[in-house]
Amino acid sequence: MQAHAGQARPWPFWFLIASLAGLIIGFLPAALGNPTVYTADPQLYSEAMGRMFAGEIPYLDFDFEHVPVAIAPMSLAHIIASITGLPFGYPFMIIMLVMVFVTGILVVRIGEDLGLGDVGLRWVVMVAPMLVIIPHRVDALSVMLAVAAIFFAVRRKEVASFGSAIGAVLAKGWPVVLAAVDWWRGKRQRAFGLVGVTVAMGVILLALPGFRAGRSFVGVHEETVSGTIVIVWRLLVGTNPQIIDSAGAVYVGTGAWALALNLVVGCAIGFAALTVLRRSFSWRGAVAVTGALTYAVLLASPLLSTQFLLWPIPFVALTGSRQGRWLLTTAAVISVALTGIWFPGELWWHTGWLIRNVVLVAAAIYGVRDAVATTYEASTSRRNLPV
Repeated sequence: MQAHAGQARPWPFWFLIASLAGLIIGFLPAALGNPTVYTADPQLYSEAMGRMFAGEIPYLDFDFEHVPVAIAPMSLAHIIASITGLPFGYPFMIIMLVMVFVTGILVVRIGEDLGLGDVGLRWVVMVAPMLVIIPHRVDALSVMLAVAAIFFAVRRKEVASFGSAIGAVLAKGWPVVLAAVDWWRGKRQRAFGLVGVTVAMGVILLALPGFRAGRSFVGVHEETVSGTIVIVWRLLVGTNPQIIDSAGAVYVGTGAWALALNLVVGCAIGFAALTVLRRSFSWRGAVAVTGALTYAVLLASPLLSTQFLLWPIPFVALTGSRQGRWLLTTAAVISVALTGIWFPGELWWHTGWLIRNVVLVAAAIYGVRDAVATTYEASTSRRNLPV
């Protein structure tokens, strides 16, 4: 279903306003010579690209914790910076914001195609708090490609859809959740292909010392569900919190049970979401299920950084309930705020992360509920589109 001719689309204006606010908040400290935790990572990217363009090989000659396609925007930023003389962070930021903007366009077009109306304002409201950090991380690339995979599939452009899905997986890994959509709509070979590429990438990368070194840590990331529970409890009872590293990330010394707890929480959300695949396929349902499964990956992961909350936002903006959208937006706001005020030794700071995780789990539960409701509504709606 397309928008009516002449229908006003107010979302670009509001998106540009939100983008401008994000630029001011995110880059004014850097412009004044005081980089923040939000804007720190591009310096690491710049150093890595400097070594790569000097002839060294990522993963082999130096540590590189990102997956292969993530090198593309970093390389482009390096080339632009070399030609213009600008600091690496500026072209990188612009590239990421372009990807966020393109994602917004795709979200609106998917909303139109599925008869969901103009969902652009929802996207803007939900992504606005993240504009402080996401222009300085690589996550916008995988999100854009994952949304593009659904956009092309809805329009029956299967080659472009599969290529986007593969690119998304090779940019981050989490978009393997799109395999569930392919399986549901009868594209079993595509589903196996997507999972196969993901597994192969993981096996190859874990065999490379430069990738393992970048991903190796002891204990559990404090921002995960189990991490926040452990450290808040230890601080409350007055025992050693066992903070292992607070240089840009906080890890907590624990046994393997903490990682298992995260896995249990994530799998519970994931299995609940997958139950809707027993119903008739619909694209609305596919978008909702993708969002719910993305929550599952977030909660199951041993690492849950602030920028990761961008992953489910497009899908929740499209098919999430009002409660689900506000819960995810609230979780994003809390995450961004706590990231900007770095107090890893304070109980109140870790309690804030625990509250964030309670909100995030609630958002995930609503994501599953929305998937159930959307699949039921779509299966009985005349607007439901065929595969």
